[in-house]
Amino acid sequence: MVNDNQIEVYGGIDTHADTHHVAVIDAAGRRLADVQVPTTAAGYQAALRFLGSWPTLASVGIECTGSYGAAVTRAVREAGIGVFAVNRPNRFDRHRRGKTDVFDAYSAAEAVVSGRATAAPKGGDGLVEALALALAHDAGLTHCPCSLACKHHPGRTCGVRLDYETTRVPNSAEPDHITPHAHCGPDTVENMSRIVCRRCNQARGDKPLHAPTVAPVTRATSTTRLVAW
Repeated sequence: MVNDNQIEVYGGIDTHADTHHVAVIDAAGRRLADVQVPTTAAGYQAALRFLGSWPTLASVGIECTGSYGAAVTRAVREAGIGVFAVNRPNRFDRHRRGKTDVFDAYSAAEAVVSGRATAAPKGGDGLVEALALALAHDAGLTHCPCSLACKHHPGRTCGVRLDYETTRVPNSAEPDHITPHAHCGPDTVENMSRIVCRRCNQARGDKPLHAPTVAPVTRATSTTRLVAW
């Protein structure tokens, strides 16, 4: 005859930002016990003591192993207990039986027993996570200010935004109407190019750029333009 100490049991953990709920069932699906712990180091140790009180514990199903349950997942793994990533409970069961932390914890354990939960949680320190971090770093530099991008990537080119309304001489030659950048000369693409090169050289600080010689134009075609080198 098999006694209770020989029957395998399975754990389930429903995770939240402030508290986790831990539950244990046997292989037949009978609910044995549950407990709530805080999301602290002491709370994780309390959860391990609760799970460790069942000598025949086979494995544990944990919800949100990549977010709310990441820390408790690491703690359970380090204790040598098998862990499975569990999706949230079946929608039909949630409507039929209600939504509580106790129900979600037992549902996580039931997912392990029934075989619905078979995937191991992500470790968070593998090659995929490292690649995601590298891509996020590069994307951040792509959208960061030009001076910061040139500092970390000296070989890349930067775009400089020019406001033609503040860099050209107006039609009127009266001194009162001359803009602060009137010393740039007539409104020509060549003068605009010199301004672009000067600003790029200030941002990059490496090999200077020289503006090409182009034919002058009489008026800017747009108010604001992005010129890249």
